[in-house]
Amino acid sequence: MIGITGVARCGKDTFYSVLKKYLAEKNIKCERLAFADNLKKELNDFVQEKFKIDLFKSEGSDKELVRPLMVAYGKCRRAQTEGKYWTSQLDSKIKELSKNNIIPIVTDVRYIEYKDDEYSWLKSHNGILIHLSRKLDDGSLVSPANIEEKSNDNKLKAVADFSICWETCQDTNFLYELMQKNLRNIYDRLTIN
Repeated sequence: MIGITGVARCGKDTFYSVLKKYLAEKNIKCERLAFADNLKKELNDFVQEKFKIDLFKSEGSDKELVRPLMVAYGKCRRAQTEGKYWTSQLDSKIKELSKNNIIPIVTDVRYIEYKDDEYSWLKSHNGILIHLSRKLDDGSLVSPANIEEKSNDNKLKAVADFSICWETCQDTNFLYELMQKNLRNIYDRLTIN
């Protein structure tokens, strides 16, 4: 299993698509999973009714408008279960994928607060953690979107198996070429486990 961490808008799903392409060339299947997908399922009806925003289609300002609600809801669920609420929802899918030799890639590992939080859960599945940062055109990094990201991002970066900082770029083919060494290192680590 692979987990990808980093602040909002650093390119976690983009990195997944680049990694998926690389693994496919090695005849390795993978599938994207995200804790936030289940969170969106639980909140979507409420958000559509109250804000006229579909969490599965929201972008830009709409997404930023409801992000605090999503973070607060996720935090409450995690607090109720000492970090296990969202991870437990992926356990059966992880087993199913593993049985079929498909590598699960969780694109939103964000927490390392509780003993059994997302990071510990990933490691309990012998997972590899990739931390992403993205440079903006002015050379600064994309900033954390909220206090939860700010308090967890550096901790996750410190324990990540790989730390990758990449430039802002819309061309995934160019990113694919740029990331070859990182992708090879991740592949090597994956095949050792």
